[in-house]
Amino acid sequence: MSDKAKEAKAKAEAKARAKAEEAAANDPAARRKRMIIAGVAGLVVVGLGVGGFLYYQRWSAKQERTARATAALSDARAAMAAADAAHWARAIAKGDEALEAVPGDARAEALLAQAHIAAAIDGGLDAERHVTKAKALLASAQAHGASGPDLDKAIALKAIVDDQPDRAVAKLRGLAGSDADAALFLGWAHAKAGQHAEAIAAFDGALKLAPKRDVPALYGRAQAKLASGDLEGARADFGSVLGSDKDHIGAQVGLAAAASPSDLARREGELLALLARADIDKGDPRAVALAWTLAGDDARRGSRYDAARERYRKAQSLLPSSEAPTIGIAEIELRERKFDVAAETIARALTPPPGSVHANLVAADIDLQTGKLDAAGTRLTELMARKDEVTNPAHKARLFVMYGTWLETQPNKEVDALRAYEDAIALGTGFDLRPTIAIGNMYTRMADKIADTDPKGSADLRAKAAAALAPLDARADNDATVALTLGVAYMDTNPAKAEATLQKAVMAQMAKDQDIEARFQLAKAQSKLGKQAEALATLDGAYALDKTRADVGLELALGFERAGRDAEAGRTYLDLLAAEVVSIDQRGRAGRFSPAPASWLDQAREQGQ
Repeated sequence: MSDKAKEAKAKAEAKARAKAEEAAANDPAARRKRMIIAGVAGLVVVGLGVGGFLYYQRWSAKQERTARATAALSDARAAMAAADAAHWARAIAKGDEALEAVPGDARAEALLAQAHIAAAIDGGLDAERHVTKAKALLASAQAHGASGPDLDKAIALKAIVDDQPDRAVAKLRGLAGSDADAALFLGWAHAKAGQHAEAIAAFDGALKLAPKRDVPALYGRAQAKLASGDLEGARADFGSVLGSDKDHIGAQVGLAAAASPSDLARREGELLALLARADIDKGDPRAVALAWTLAGDDARRGSRYDAARERYRKAQSLLPSSEAPTIGIAEIELRERKFDVAAETIARALTPPPGSVHANLVAADIDLQTGKLDAAGTRLTELMARKDEVTNPAHKARLFVMYGTWLETQPNKEVDALRAYEDAIALGTGFDLRPTIAIGNMYTRMADKIADTDPKGSADLRAKAAAALAPLDARADNDATVALTLGVAYMDTNPAKAEATLQKAVMAQMAKDQDIEARFQLAKAQSKLGKQAEALATLDGAYALDKTRADVGLELALGFERAGRDAEAGRTYLDLLAAEVVSIDQRGRAGRFSPAPASWLDQAREQGQ
């Protein structure tokens, strides 16, 4: 084919294609197909752009939430290390912020669990809720793969509240050298285990690592010193706590618990003033319960048993798990010679066995006073075997005195008994009146035994008794507080000497609370000596000094009732019922006032209700 022919053929083919394309372009079905393809293509392009934007938005929001959580966690750590009273609460709030930003964040859950349990251990308020919340957070943190120091510290704190302090110590010991939180928590773990020296060392470490957050470590160290018998050191640390936080209820109660023997006479008034504060319900319930228990102890020592019972009951209502008020009630029942009831009560404090030293001392005292000498000897011998573990000076002195008392019942053990009493005096804690009086009484009993067969030996023993007691009597001549304490100590064994000694206290210039107490105790001694009229006059004088002293008023009303002075008894009961606060015992005594006239029946029914 020639070139010319080829050119003509190409033009014809091009013309045919153009005509076909024109026909296709004008075909409605083809036109719709092209439009669909173009639309799909456009949608693909647009979709790719929108999806990328949405993906970026989600990524950016996640980064923002993570940043918020990290910042909140940083703030939570700073709050845990802060010095103010609300720092645990702030740490919890910041931890909640972190979890709100990133739910299931294992870091936040572990840290928040720590803050909740720390708040429960340190502050005591709403402790059950804090611990329950912390346990749930810890379980979630472990499920979300938490690991590292924060998890270990959370596990350790849970072990403390679960009464597994040894496990907590094992978790914390390796961290405490450089981690202030771990050092503080280690102190709490050792304290829970009764390892007071180790607790003090751990709290020292916490103070060095976080000197600005001094209150929890100082307060923990003060409690450890108190438990170990270092009263002076405990007072110093409790005072330092109050220097940083003047309203710290626990430190104020701690100072009362660490009071020296010379301060015990005025402690009760200070405790009652503290318990009357309008904000007392905002204090650590453990500290408030201890305050009621200490006030109960002070009333019990003064033989004001109804007041003591009421205070112990208040302590029990605040802290049902505390054994101290139960022991206090058993002590009252023992003093009132309700031996079966006392034994039943102290048994509750001895469960689970072996029970505390204090509970065992009361149980042994019950055995001694009921003639169960074998049981008493077994219990006291076991306690003596672990006497080095008895850190409370009052408990150790009482152990030595009771052991000496038991030894006196055994053949040819007078020398050993004397040594036990001397060991109690040698403690040098100020709790020396009872063992010194025990020595004097022992010499007197020994003298009585041989008075007929060996008059000279008997006289020598009486001289020893007088020599043993002379230093106390001399102190009582110059110190009204000692006279009051000594007079109470003489009460059971020598009421005549108790009366003479308490007269010295009443004649001295004393603070009002001490003066009332001295008069109250003098009335007790006079009653024991059968001087009922004098006793009532003395008691009436004490009540006149302060009509708010319901414990004194109740004793006066009972005294009038026993003496058949019904009009005066009724008048005093009415005074008591008109008080701003009326105890169950006051209502009960008034309601049972049997010689009351018929007009009192409605009043009695009201008190019964």
